Parts: sequence; C-alpha cells; structure tokens
Amino acid sequence: MLLELKLKKIYTALGIIGIIISLRLFFLTTVATERYEKLSRRPKYKTVFVEPLRGTIRDRFNEVLVTNKISYSVGIMYEDLLSIPRIRWKTNGKTRTRTFPRKEYTEKLARFLAGQFDVDPTDIVDLIYSQAAIFPSMFFTVYEAVDEQTYYKLRFLEKEWPGLRAKIFPVRHYPEGTTASSVLGYLGKMDFQSGIRKKEELSRLLAYMQDVEELIPSPLPAGFTSQIQVVERIHELQTDLKFVGTLQGKAGVERTFQADLAGRFGEKRFEIDPMGNTIRELPDSKNPVSGRRLFLTLAAQLQKHAEMILMQSDSERQKRFYKSSPDHKFLPRPWVCGGAIVAIEPTSGDILALASYPGFDPADFITHGKSSRRRMWLETPEYVRRLWDGLDNIPKPGSTPKKWTWKRFVHQLVAKGSDVDRIISSFSTLNLCIKADEEENPALSTQDRDLLRDLCAVLISKELAGPEFLGSFGTLSPDRFRSLEQAVITARGEVYRIAEKIFTRTDFPAWREAYFTHFLEQKRKEEKEKKSSQKPYTVYLEEAKEILFRPFFHQNRELFLEAFLTKRAGLQPGLNPFIQEIISKSLESSAVEIEALKQFLAEFNSEQVRAFFRACRSFYERDESLVGRYHFRQKPGKEQTEQDLILHAYPAGGCGFATSSAFQEASPLGSIFKIVTGYEAARQKIERDTGDPNPLVIVDASPPYSMSMKAGTVLGYTLSGTPICRWYKGGRLPRSHPNIGKIDLCGAFEKSSNLYFSLLAKDHLSIPTDLSKCAMKMGFGSPTRVKLDREATGKVPFDLFDNPSNLYSFAIGQHTLLTTPLQTAVMLSAFMNGGNVVVPRIALHLLNLEPQEKEQVLFRTEFAFREALKNMGIFFPLFTSGETGSDEPYVRRLHTEIQARIFLPEPLRRLILEGLYSVVNSNGGTARKTAIRTLHEQKELRDIYGKLAPFMIGKTSTAEKRIKPYLNAKVPAALTKDTWFVAGSFKEAHTFTSPELVVVVYLRYGDFGKECAPLAASMIDKYRSLLKVMK
Repeated sequence: MLLELKLKKIYTALGIIGIIISLRLFFLTTVATERYEKLSRRPKYKTVFVEPLRGTIRDRFNEVLVTNKISYSVGIMYEDLLSIPRIRWKTNGKTRTRTFPRKEYTEKLARFLAGQFDVDPTDIVDLIYSQAAIFPSMFFTVYEAVDEQTYYKLRFLEKEWPGLRAKIFPVRHYPEGTTASSVLGYLGKMDFQSGIRKKEELSRLLAYMQDVEELIPSPLPAGFTSQIQVVERIHELQTDLKFVGTLQGKAGVERTFQADLAGRFGEKRFEIDPMGNTIRELPDSKNPVSGRRLFLTLAAQLQKHAEMILMQSDSERQKRFYKSSPDHKFLPRPWVCGGAIVAIEPTSGDILALASYPGFDPADFITHGKSSRRRMWLETPEYVRRLWDGLDNIPKPGSTPKKWTWKRFVHQLVAKGSDVDRIISSFSTLNLCIKADEEENPALSTQDRDLLRDLCAVLISKELAGPEFLGSFGTLSPDRFRSLEQAVITARGEVYRIAEKIFTRTDFPAWREAYFTHFLEQKRKEEKEKKSSQKPYTVYLEEAKEILFRPFFHQNRELFLEAFLTKRAGLQPGLNPFIQEIISKSLESSAVEIEALKQFLAEFNSEQVRAFFRACRSFYERDESLVGRYHFRQKPGKEQTEQDLILHAYPAGGCGFATSSAFQEASPLGSIFKIVTGYEAARQKIERDTGDPNPLVIVDASPPYSMSMKAGTVLGYTLSGTPICRWYKGGRLPRSHPNIGKIDLCGAFEKSSNLYFSLLAKDHLSIPTDLSKCAMKMGFGSPTRVKLDREATGKVPFDLFDNPSNLYSFAIGQHTLLTTPLQTAVMLSAFMNGGNVVVPRIALHLLNLEPQEKEQVLFRTEFAFREALKNMGIFFPLFTSGETGSDEPYVRRLHTEIQARIFLPEPLRRLILEGLYSVVNSNGGTARKTAIRTLHEQKELRDIYGKLAPFMIGKTSTAEKRIKPYLNAKVPAALTKDTWFVAGSFKEAHTFTSPELVVVVYLRYGDFGKECAPLAASMIDKYRSLLKVMK
C-alpha cells in the first residue's frame, strides 16, 4: 500500500513535468516561433571599437599649441578571455571534477603581469572582474607609460597570453607649456560609475525597443514623451559609452569643441562562433577618423608675451603691496595678485590674446601620478586640507614654494597690527598659548577674545598637551611647533602607506576569504533598497579594508611612528613584521623635513616622543567646536569647528589657477564705464536736437582729498555760476580729482571727472534705467557668447530710481556693476568699428581629411565604368569599394557674428574717440606719458609708449572695493583697488580710420589705472612686430 502511494506520487510529478515541457514546446513552436527564428538567423558577431587620434590645436599662424605624442600602456581586454570556457568537467577514472579554466587563466595572467611591473596580482584580478568584465570590449590599463623595450616585449607575447594588450596611445603634448592654458582647457576621464549608470539605462531602453519591435505593448520609459526621444537617447548613450576610459575635454576649447576634436571611433566587426571564438573580420569594418584640426584666433607669441608681462607685473605689485593703498596695512601680502590681458581685433572680433595670471599646467591632468598637482590647480577642499597638514605647498608661481606657517595662517584671519595680532604675536611659547583663555585682556571685545581663544585652540589642544608634553616641549615657539607637527603628519602618512601594504599582504586576505562574500551581499541588498546602480565590488573591498585597518593603525600608530622616526621601538607580539619593515623603510626616507624631525626627537625618551605625537593633530582631527561665532563663506549659520576656521583662512575665491580672470570672473569696472555714460547722454541729445552732440559743460571744482565733505560742500559750478553741492537732488555726488576746471565731454574723458558723468546720468537721460539698457546692449550683464565654457555674465544694476546715489555711483562704473575684461573689449570695439557689438571669436576654422559617407555612393551621377555599366542596363556604381576609398577635405569656417548694433553716427563716434585720444596724448590726460611711474623707471617701455601714443586711444580706471578677510570685530573692511586700462590702436596716427587692436589690461591690488597703460602699449608693439615677421 505504501509502495503504491509512493509510485502514485512519482507518476503524478512526472506527469506535471511532462505537461510543463509540452506547454513550453507548444509556446516555442507556435507563439514564439518567428522571434526565435530571427534570433537563430541573426549573424553572430562582435564589435571592437578603435579609438581615434585626437585633433591638434593651433594658433592663427599655424603654430602648434596642442598635439599628440606616443605613450605605451599595458592592459587587459576582457573580451579575449570570453573564448576560454568558464566551466569545464574533467573525468578522472570514474570521478568527474568541475574546473574553472577562465578563472585559473585570469589568475595566471595576473601573476605574469604582476611580475613584470611589481604590482599586487590581486589588484589586477580585481581590476579584471570589477571593471573590465563590465565593459569587455574596452581596454583597461594595468600600467601606464611603460618604456619602449617593455612594450615590444609584451606585444610579442600577446598571442601566448589572450587578454593581454600592449597598446600605443596618443597622449596630449603641449609644446608651449602653460601658454593659453585657460583657453585650451584640460582633459579628464569619464567617471567609471557614470559609465555603469549609462550602461544600465541603455539596457533598459534597448529592452523597451525590443518589445516595440515585437509588438509587445509597453509603456514609454519615465522621462520620455515619444519613441523618437528614446531612439535619440539610445544613440547618445552608445556614443558616450565608447568614451569610457578615454580622455575627454573638461574645460576650455577642449570641452567646447569636444565633438570635433575627439574624432569618430572605428569599428572592427568580427564573426564569432557560439563559443565566442573569432572566425573572421567582416568587410564592413570602419577605420577610426581622426579628430579635426582646430585653428584658434590666438596669436601664440602675443599670448605668451601677455602672460609674461602679467607675471612681471604680479611680482612688482607684490613688492609695492603696502604702498599701493593705506588700508593694505591690515592685510597679508597676497599669495598671488592676479590679473588679465585681452587683445581682440575690433572689426572681426578675433581674440588675439586671452591671458590670465596665474594659470595652470594642462599636462598635469593627463599625466599619471600628478593628483596632488591637479588638486592644487583646482584648489579643492582636499588641497586646503593637505596645505594645512604640510603635505602640499603654498602656490607661488615663479618662486620657491613655501609651507603654510603659523604666522601666515594667523594673518589670513587677523588684521595686521590689531589688538588680537599684537597679543597673539606676544605668545612666544606654547605655554603662553595654553594659558590664553586664563587672561582677561580687557582691551579686546568679546568676539576678539573668543577669536584669540579659538586660534590658540587650533594651534594646540589643551586636553592633548598634558604636563609631560608641556614640561618637555612647552618652550617651543608656535611656528616651530607647527613646522614639526607638519613633519609628523607627513611621516604619519608614509607610515600609514607602509603599514597598509603589509596589512593587505598579510592579514586582509584571510578576512576576505572568510567574510567578504557576506559583506558584499549586504551591500548589494542596500543598493537594491536604495535603487542605486551597482558599484564595482572593488569599491566595497576598499571600504572593508579601511574599516578593518583604520582602528588597527590608530591603536598602534604611536608605536609605528616611533619605529619610523627613532628606530627605538621594541619588538611586539603580532606586530614584528610591521615594525621591522617600517624601520627598514625609514632608512630609505630622504625627505628634508622628516630628517629634521628625526634629529629633533633623538634627544627625547620614548614617553616624551609619544606625548609629542599625541599633541600633533591633522586637519581631520581638529574637529572641536569653536567658542566664537563667525561668518564663514563655506558654512554660514551652522555649527562651526576648528576645520572651518582653517578653511576660511584660505584666500577668498582662491588664487584662480583654473579660473580665467579674462572671462570667467566679473569685477567692478570703474571709470572705463564713463564711455557708456557719455555715449548714452550724447545719443539722447542728438535725438532731441541735431546740433552739437556734446551734452554738458561745467566747472569741476572738487576740493582736495584731505578736506572732509558735507552735504553743502561745493563740488563745481554750472556755466551760469550756480554751485553744484555734494548733496544733489536726493543723493550724494562723488568728488573728482581736485581743480579740474571747465570741461565738456572730451575734457571729462581726459581728466576722468566723476562729477561730470554723475550729472549726465541724472540730468541728461530720459530715465535712469536708460543707462542700464545701454550697458546691456553693449554686451555688459550677459555672456559675450564666446565659444568657451563657464563664461561669467557680470551684473548691470537696475535699482536706480529710489536712491540717486546709486545712479551717481553707477554712472562712474561703481555701485554693483560687475564686468569681465572680455566684455569691456567688446564694448570699445563697437566704438572703433562703427557700432557693431561683435561676438568674440576664439576659433577660425576646423580642418580634416575625412572619408565619404558610404550611403551617398549609390546616388552618385559620376562613378567608375559608368558608360560600360549603362550599356549593361546598370545605372548605379557597382564597384563601391573603389568609390569609397578616398578621403575628402573637411573645412568649416567660423564666421564673425554681430550680436547688436548701436546708433553711432560719425560726429558722435569722433567726439567719443577724441576724448579717449586726449586721455593718452594731451598734457592733462590721466594716461599722459609724464604721469606714469613705470615709464620713469623703465626706459624701454617709455620709448615704446612715446612711439605708439599718437596711434592710441585709451581710458584709465581705478575701481575701489572693500574686503574684510579677517575676523576682528573692531577693524573696518579694507579698501583695495582693481586697476584697468582699455586701449585701442589705429594703423594711422592722429586719425580714427583703420582700427587695428583693442587691448584691455586688468590688475588686482594695483596703484592707479594709468600704471596699466604701458602694458597695453607693450601688447600693441608686440602685435605690430609679430605682423611684420609673419608677413
């Protein structure tokens, strides 16, 4: 009975299985027959993408700015490993054993490569499985920049080692070094995680299109409104995924012309068998098409000259910093002053020079192992952290790099000469700093007392500086302690790397074998819950290693540091391999600061040395809350820690290595804007009557600067003798230079009268915002549309009705007006070329030799053997291989664009240009030869300026702004000056025909705008000499 019951269950189960198989066969042979027939007939092939050569970049005279040079790399192509079976069964007698040939081969290949390049084979295996396996047709680099001998050695071994690839890579090369770096930009690789997300999105969209093709009802993917959008997105993703692991333009023309410079990937198509083995290369393979050659409007030699004189000017301004403004006494000398020079051709808008100082080295963005340099150029928070820890240096272009000392740090936060500065400078030892909060200091405000306590707490922690530390090291000066602390942190970093390598080699493999699978399962589960894309397992492997290693290192770091710096650490159970190797590596270290630290610690015993180590804190360990409350740029209104105080000490806005002052930063313009004010007032006068376009004549009688002014102070007079007082029609008029006298529009330009242009804006415009609208039409307040990324828009104020003081200030280029040097050059160009507001042009043309599109061959009217084929009744090309073999020239010219046209009749144009001509050439002009200090000091520049003055027009500008980088409560904001000079040159002297060049010079922390004029003249002289050479 029991046996029958069991048999009945077995038969029932077999019957159910039979029914399921029958239903499946019915589905496959009827419902899904057409689909699987298509799949079975579909050719089995694989596609390998071939990276093209990136296009070169040249200047207008064909001088090479960016080209490519050969570099050798060795890496992995996972696609080649797919031909090796993943699982294979081996029969040994009566037993069958499952083996994993692909895994075994992968490990063998990793060991081979590790032996060639002295790397960990485990790292290579992880690279293969975590990245190369996801993008099997992509080349993943194991080792970059190998020597030529190694390259050819491994190239010959490729057939013996499937998956091994030795490749020649084109690498960007900059023959002119850092010249025009802000224009050229830099390259960077696509983020790998971004590539994974794009691949997952592509899979979803392809699955949707497959359903559409098979007439299966499916809703449109989220975010799409039509199937056309889906197809376009698929094409975009397929194009993007070709660039995974390749360098792409991230800034400058490398970014804006990425599609042209990158070229088109080649496609090698291979027929493969069901096992993935290559049978043959298919004839429809496509060769890669090199990127197009980009010709810029720049003149490389003029650009180089501009950058050179900017660097010289920066050095000069550094020396004169405390003489150029009385308020500079409160400020530390800037690490870099900065500035820009723009030179454009006024008729075409061609940019001949777009220089900014300081710049960066674009080669550092493509060179392996230059991550610290890249952080410096981009001025990331991590760079500031490393700067504080002494791992990086203060950027000082053209001079020896320096450490961020305690004194420099304090003066970034405390006004020089203030009470806080005086007291903290009196703390000559750490003992005095520790006792800072015990002193009352009644002269200080509450905020300043809190600032003093916070600064001392940042220097040394009271909790960590115990009696043993203070007894041995309390007499150290703050600067000496900071330099030693930075050396300790540098040594700690070296010890950390040494210990981590030992840990990875000895302790971590056992944990990985036992627990990593479970750890990874938990992470994958979290990814599904968060609906995030899968990260490579190596990310979690590194995370697990950090979780295990960090507590271990923190527990033993004093012992390891002592071993590294004093070699006195005794052997410890379980730690002997670490201590012995650390001591061995210590003998190889040759860093100057570490050697000095070793000598310093040599005279102290083990307990004293470890007490010193405990008192030394890195940036991340300075996490205590501050006593005071401050306005921090990076963390307003939130809990503030010692780290925030350190970050705030870095100069506001940074040094600007990767941000061009020529077009990516907007600044107050100052008196150059008077050109716009004068033009708009004269234009409206011409519209009211057709007589003399000069809008106003007054007597400017501004008092001396030493005289304090009140509401009733007389600043000038009308022609009828009516006094013009400081308080005028509800607002405060600005004073001018003393005793200017009687002036019209030309005289106001010549002597830069603030009073004159403020009166124009108030009394001679229909409404105040006419000035704003005119400024917008001339290109201010909006991008110039130059083909460069991250262009600043600037700002044009419109709050001019309620407070006339705003209008008076705006009329002379102050208030909230912000412009870039490039916008300013466009404005003056409009007056020189007759009224066209041009779009600045950075690229002249793109050239290449490119293959014809094959789709067009069949529609040609002329082809080989046309008449013979016609007699046979064939009216299309039959021998298409020969028809598509040649390349054709590709030429794309980028023509001049006009963004607006201003009303500029010749009498009005001449009136304005004559006023600007008198600025340079008249006896009272603000840029006259005798008034410029630089020309008295440098004879060569004096001769150039005197020679070119008859060909030049110009306008000086000194834009004032107040800054308060320090945190003192009682010290007011310091007045600093941005100095400008805009110049235009003509081919003939004393005439305003044949405009030649517009030059804008912008310098931060300058004296007066007139000191910029010799730099503009030097640019014009260089341009003329360059044209002679090129002709």
